Amino acid sequence: GELQAADDPRIAVAARSLEALRVKAASALERPTLSALRRHVGQASASGVDVALLVDVSQSMEGALEDLQREALWLFPALSWALPGLRMGLVLYRDGVETALDFSLVPSGDVLRLIRESKAEGGGDVPEGVHEAVKAALSLGRLRWREPAEKHIVILGDAPPPHVEVEGLLGLVRQSYRQGGYRVHSLGIRPEEGRTAVPSFPEIAKAGGGRAVSITDPSRIGSEVFLALFPREAHEAVEAVLPAVKAIFRVDG
Repeated sequence: GELQAADDPRIAVAARSLEALRVKAASALERPTLSALRRHVGQASASGVDVALLVDVSQSMEGALEDLQREALWLFPALSWALPGLRMGLVLYRDGVETALDFSLVPSGDVLRLIRESKAEGGGDVPEGVHEAVKAALSLGRLRWREPAEKHIVILGDAPPPHVEVEGLLGLVRQSYRQGGYRVHSLGIRPEEGRTAVPSFPEIAKAGGGRAVSITDPSRIGSEVFLALFPREAHEAVEAVLPAVKAIFRVDG
C-alpha cells in the first residue's frame, strides 16, 4: 500500500500542494498582522460563525451566478477548514425573495446544491429586492441565527434596492448591527460604466459595519466572500495564503 501511494503521481501532486501551503502559511506567520487573524479564528471557533449569503438571481446576474457556482467548489470546503463549525444560510432574490434556506454546516447541507442548481432569470427593471432579502435574513424563524455566534450577511448583486426603500433599509441594517451584531457586507458585481460601485451598496455596508467591494474580475468572487469574514487588519495575512488555499481546495482544475 505504501509503495503504491508513493508511486501514485496524484499523491505526489497533493504532497507538493500541501508543502506549498505550509510554506505560504509559515511566511504569513511572520507577519505582524497575523496576530489579529489568530485572535479572530480562536474567538470564532469558540462562539461559532453564521453567514447568510444573499444572491441576486435576476437575468443580469447570469454570468456572476455561474462564477459563484464555480468558485463555491473551493470556497465552501476552504471556509470549513479556516473557520470550523461555520454555518451558511442562503437567500435568493429578484424583485422579492425567491428562496430562503436555513443554516447548515459548510460544506455539508443543501446550500451548495441550491447554488449550483439556481438559474439567473426574470427581473428586467433596474432595482432589485435587496431590502426584501435583508429583511428575510433577519426575520425570526426564516434563518435561525445562534445568539453567541459571529453574524455576517453577505449581499452579492449588481442592482440597488428601489430608491424609496433605501432609507428604511439603511436604518434596519444600522440597528441590526448596533443592537444584534449583524455585520452586513455588500459585494457589487460589475458596476455600470462610469460608476465605481453599485448604487447604495457602499452605504449599506457602512451602516452594517461591513465591507463594500466592487467586483470586476469574476475569479475574485470567492476570495471576496472569504475576506469578508475576517477583520480588516487580518486581510493582508489572509491574502498571502489565499492562492495556496485555493490550489488545495479547487477541484475543477
